[in-house]
Amino acid sequence: MQYPSTCPSAPDGCSSIAYDEGVMRETLVTDFDLVCDRLPLLPTIGSSYMSGVVIATMTAGFLADRFGRRSVMLAMYVSYIQEAISKLKI
Repeated sequence: MQYPSTCPSAPDGCSSIAYDEGVMRETLVTDFDLVCDRLPLLPTIGSSYMSGVVIATMTAGFLADRFGRRSVMLAMYVSYIQEAISKLKI
């Protein structure tokens, strides 16, 4: 896949990119400005996510062998709920 080397110049002289915030206010693309010259960095998000899944799975397996599945699963659920609550914008 070919990515553009530079952003197309806007006919109205606009110097910044406006993101549609109708569905989501912020995403990784908007946080790290993954457009134009930085567009090739976008596939690394999926790779980073899957690397995290592999590391977490191996760590959880080791901890489950050492401390038992039930306690590890409970700790993971609590961690997940805390993360979900922290992401809420109230």
